[in-house]
Amino acid sequence: GRAKDIEMSGPGRPPPAKIETVAPEDHPGDAPILRTDLRDMCCIHKPAGWEVDNQDAGGGPWMSCWLMEQFDIDDVPIAHYEEHQFGMVQRLDIPSSGLILVGKTWEGYYSLKWQLQTGKLTRDYVILVHNWVELDGRLNQQSFAEKAAEGDAAPAQLRVLAHLRHESEGEEMKMSLVVMRAQKAK
Repeated sequence: GRAKDIEMSGPGRPPPAKIETVAPEDHPGDAPILRTDLRDMCCIHKPAGWEVDNQDAGGGPWMSCWLMEQFDIDDVPIAHYEEHQFGMVQRLDIPSSGLILVGKTWEGYYSLKWQLQTGKLTRDYVILVHNWVELDGRLNQQSFAEKAAEGDAAPAQLRVLAHLRHESEGEEMKMSLVVMRAQKAK
């Protein structure tokens, strides 16, 4: 990462990505918020409706555009280069909101990627799901995937926090509030 930081800090660096920016009136509501800003990495709150990508997967404005607007190419060049995902180390679906980790240097980017891939970072998700998931207070330990071998570890652990009911127009809707902890990549 350090060598790439040195290589990309000079005037001889390749031209950055050309991405169409999104006009403020086209934003789905809330704008992203820079929550933690360190020298080599940052943490951004992505509101629902934004896309963590520069590829059109659903019509939301791109976090990459927001990053390029926030960080000047001379200060944070990685935020302008698609081949390193604009510094973003993970995705979050368009309808979801949550925290996105971004490397502001190549050293920071590769450090975050390494931590994510080796399980040093914990990713927890709070999810509201339709219907009731069994409420037993335990975490699932084995995979329920269709093609999983007997005894395979679960790719994510679930814990049910609550069962909820909602009545609307005479129909009862059952939901479960669940925390999911994603396991490290294999």
